[in-house]
Amino acid sequence: GRMSPGTLAQETRLTLENLARTLTAAGSSMSQVLKVTAYLTDMANFKEFNAVYAEFFAGENPPARTCVEVTRLPYNFRVEIDVIAVGKPA
Repeated sequence: GRMSPGTLAQETRLTLENLARTLTAAGSSMSQVLKVTAYLTDMANFKEFNAVYAEFFAGENPPARTCVEVTRLPYNFRVEIDVIAVGKPA
């Protein structure tokens, strides 16, 4: 679909929803995520990011996470997220 910048919360939610769909299509799921790397253009927004993130990774054992501030992201987005997840056996 078409992507356009929004609030940090909107971008975070959309990004995590897209990741969930991608993982499902690959035979995995958000519950099988081992490691998350998040890139934010302003760490002052970490609390807002973390609130949405917690909706997708609730529980006692969330995946390992690295969160870093970057100067700029493609399309002027405020957040970019990548994950490493366990997939289904071949």
